[in-house]
Amino acid sequence: MKVSRTPIREVLQRLANDGLVISLRRRGWQVHEHTAGEIREIFESRAALESYAARLAAARVTPEQLEVIQRTLGERGSGMMGNARHDLVELNDRFHDSVTDAGGNTLLAELVRRSRLYHFNYQLAALYSKKALAQSHTEHQQLVRALRDHDPDAAADAVRRHVESALETVRILRTSPAYAED
Repeated sequence: MKVSRTPIREVLQRLANDGLVISLRRRGWQVHEHTAGEIREIFESRAALESYAARLAAARVTPEQLEVIQRTLGERGSGMMGNARHDLVELNDRFHDSVTDAGGNTLLAELVRRSRLYHFNYQLAALYSKKALAQSHTEHQQLVRALRDHDPDAAADAVRRHVESALETVRILRTSPAYAED
C-alpha cells in the first residue's frame, strides 16, 4: 500500500484521542475495551442527545423528511432477517441520522454522529439475535408514530426506551460466551 508511517501514526493518535485505541508505548496499539461503567455512561449520553433530537424532530419534521424516515424503516424491516449485518448497521445509522436531521439542529446532529463511535457497530450487530433485532425494529416503529403525530414527549420517550433496551442487550451480550470468544 506504500503509505508512510506518519499518516498511520496520525490516524492512530486521532483514534487514541477519541478513546478507541490505547498506545502501548513502543510496543504498538491496542483497541480499547470499554468497561461496564464506560458503557453505561456512553448509553446515558446517547439517551440524552438522541431523545432531545427526537423531541426537536417531532416538532419540526416535514412531510418529506417523515417519508424518508418511514422509507428507511421499511427497508430495514423488509430485509431485517435476511440482510447482512453490515447492511443493517448502515440502515440503522441512516434511520437515526434522518430522525436527528429532521430536528433541524446541525450541531446536535454532529454530536449524535460522533457519539456513534462508541456504540452500535458491526461487531455488536453480528451478535444481535433475531429477537433483539425485532425489538429494535418495534421501537423504531414507535418513534415513527410519535413523529407522525408530532408528539415531542412520545418521541423523546420512545428514543429513551430504545436506548435503554439497547444497553440491556449490550449487557446481555457482554456476559454471553459468544461475546467472550471474540
